[in-house]
Amino acid sequence: MPARDVQDHIDGLLALGMTIPMISRAAGITATGLRRIAAGEWEHVRYRTAGAILDVDHVPHPRQSRCLAIGARRRVNALVAAGWPMEKIAGRAGTSLDSLRNFLRRSIIDYSSWSAINRVYEELSGAMGPSRNAATKARSLGFQLPMEWEGYDIDDPRVTPPKARRRSQEPRGGLDAGERRDRRAEVARLTAAGLSSDEIATRLGIDPRTVVRDRSVA
Repeated sequence: MPARDVQDHIDGLLALGMTIPMISRAAGITATGLRRIAAGEWEHVRYRTAGAILDVDHVPHPRQSRCLAIGARRRVNALVAAGWPMEKIAGRAGTSLDSLRNFLRRSIIDYSSWSAINRVYEELSGAMGPSRNAATKARSLGFQLPMEWEGYDIDDPRVTPPKARRRSQEPRGGLDAGERRDRRAEVARLTAAGLSSDEIATRLGIDPRTVVRDRSVA
């Protein structure tokens, strides 16, 4: 088949921060062959080879020794935003706190590290963690909560989900009637889902006493 579409796909993956070895390992072909295709040395590519390359995307693949780090970083940040201290995340991932922090500064990490962090995320993302301080700091840094990533590809550098409305404090003069009604409805929904007042406060970025008041009004 014509090589142009394959070349465009490779260019797109490189633009995301992937490397030739990362793409070639995921595709199961040699790095040399992939470079020649990317460089436009061939006008045509065998269908089998083209299909293998076109199947490669940004998601880390077990054949890769190294992969994009953005998904791992987002997962750690989301867990911290949910109240899970980095020390606990590191312990669950089988690494040290310093190593975990080092991962967060990189654009590319070992696949084994990504896989470990992904496993921890699957284990912890469905529940709120014990540290309100960690959650408050993470929210101040703009970290997304796990629930905000639901339905979005956390490994795709091109994707950024909209943040749910959460406030560290209400503006002077308070919320308007519609905003208070929306907040109370969300408090009622999360209460029905079995979350405690502290968990709801952490998720919505409000004071636990506000949760108690909203429950009494509902």
